[in-house]
Amino acid sequence: TSEYAASKRLGIYMDAFYVFGQYNLGEKFIPFFQYQLYEPNRKIGKDRTNYFSLGLGYQIIPWRTLLKFQVDNVNPESSSGEDYYRYLLGLAAAF
Repeated sequence: TSEYAASKRLGIYMDAFYVFGQYNLGEKFIPFFQYQLYEPNRKIGKDRTNYFSLGLGYQIIPWRTLLKFQVDNVNPESSSGEDYYRYLLGLAAAF
């Protein structure tokens, strides 16, 4: 799955993009990866952020619920920002 968004509001040009891939291992395990780009203002340099994500989902059957663990490597382009990691644990339910 992939999406691209471009916006021009009040003279500010913004871009956002992501690509997401997953593979189901049997009925329950779903490894995935994701790349995201966020550019809040193309006219200002060094404000872009890149996100590289890896994760594993576990499908809780029969509740149609997904338990997800994800690790993000966040790379801000600015000289003051340093790369860092985020660790996320999520629970998603389908109705």
